[in-house]
Amino acid sequence: MVPPVGALPGSFVRQDENLDAAAVRTLEQRPGSSSCPAASAWGQLQSYGAPGRDPRGRVISVAYVAFGANLAAPRPRRGVQAARFWPVRDLGADPMTALAFDHMTIVRAAVERTRSKIEYTALATTFLSEPFSLSELRTVYEEI
Repeated sequence: MVPPVGALPGSFVRQDENLDAAAVRTLEQRPGSSSCPAASAWGQLQSYGAPGRDPRGRVISVAYVAFGANLAAPRPRRGVQAARFWPVRDLGADPMTALAFDHMTIVRAAVERTRSKIEYTALATTFLSEPFSLSELRTVYEEI
């Protein structure tokens, strides 16, 4: 079995912070990241806590999903060999895009949430610069 080469970014919640504050801190402490997206563009996705999801011990994760366009390329933090964005359709396609633990399950849930949210919000427009054409907007809908 080929070991996974990637993982979603994460951090432990500090004693003095709530979950949203931990999510903001985790995003902001990433080198090369800008400030956290506006509150309407990010939010809690789901909690994950199945026994055995992390072989190192019992870990409960609260996943967040954020939406944004033209993001700066991520840079690895201390202890991480590399950091990059991957097109969702390429994840898991070969051993070079395998994700650790149950992170692919989290990605799938985020994609489904995005597909659902795009049906009843103006989320698709966050991926475009103004002014944009209807064909550009249609492309966003098709991709998602």
